[in-house]
Amino acid sequence: MVSQNHTTEELEDLYAQLLARSPALAWIKDAQHRLIFINPAFGEAFNIDRDAWLGKSVWDLFPEEQARAIAANDTRIQNADETESVVETVTYGGRSYHYLSYKYPLPQPDEKRFLGGVSVDITREVEAERALTQAVTRLQQEATLRDRLLGLFSHDVRGPLVNIVETVRGLTDDDDPIEMEDLKILLPMIQEQASETLELISEVLSWVRMNLNATHLPQRVLPLLPRVQQICQRLDGHARARQVRFALEDLEQARVQSNGGLVERVLTNVLSNALKYSPPGGIVAVSAAARDGAVEVYVDDDGPGIPDEAIVLLEGGECQTPRRGASGEIGRGIGLALCQDLMRRNG
Repeated sequence: MVSQNHTTEELEDLYAQLLARSPALAWIKDAQHRLIFINPAFGEAFNIDRDAWLGKSVWDLFPEEQARAIAANDTRIQNADETESVVETVTYGGRSYHYLSYKYPLPQPDEKRFLGGVSVDITREVEAERALTQAVTRLQQEATLRDRLLGLFSHDVRGPLVNIVETVRGLTDDDDPIEMEDLKILLPMIQEQASETLELISEVLSWVRMNLNATHLPQRVLPLLPRVQQICQRLDGHARARQVRFALEDLEQARVQSNGGLVERVLTNVLSNALKYSPPGGIVAVSAAARDGAVEVYVDDDGPGIPDEAIVLLEGGECQTPRRGASGEIGRGIGLALCQDLMRRNG
């Protein structure tokens, strides 16, 4: 449509000024998806000379995976009869950009189809949405942690404390004085319950601290062998007392990504468990293998293992039924539940 008050040449000049001043990125690609036109905003967005990109396709400009996704969109829309909007991500100059692009086919007289488009930078919006999603996830994790703690304190902590209080009340009952022989039996039971309750509270507090701090620690790549050696040295006295020894295998090349000391915390807990349940003369073997771009760490001991029903509970984020170690120590699975949370947060 041409205005009655303006010539075609005048309108074309106005249209050129509109494209030149538009903050949106305007572009045209030929039938082979090569850029044949970009407006100034396009060059400014990527800090390039327009001539440096003209004649090139996404395969020349962006990483292969991104180029494949953009080319698939271009081909589909180029062969269609309707405008389509797509969100696409590109990496250039070490930085990632997110664009909402409106693409439309441009039929040519020779029956070829060019592709035109206008792209709007939505990087800030995408990053804000991602940050919001992460915040919601953290809130959900903290709510789950709160529910677990309430369950632990209402059952595993409250129960032993009630027993201790009732036992002590019986000891101080003037109407029914306790005999010395009975006292000798009850005091060790009280001491054991108090010690186990204190250990449980310590584990819970450690769980809370690590969960609150885990997402705020920077990630870095660490060699695994020195960490495992340090942990084994710290646990050496415990291992000697139990007549258990460590064996380290295939750890020299292993590298792991960790938030602060999370990997060390997890390995310390798992190796401590292996010692707790290993019989005298047992071996705790630690090894690692690369698989699918990750490192799998194996801790193999001579203990009874974890029952299938307990593994189901742990995978569901719950603690297992209390069990006794080789020397009678009680374990509730809080440490393993903590390890699972930390590994999930560590990625």
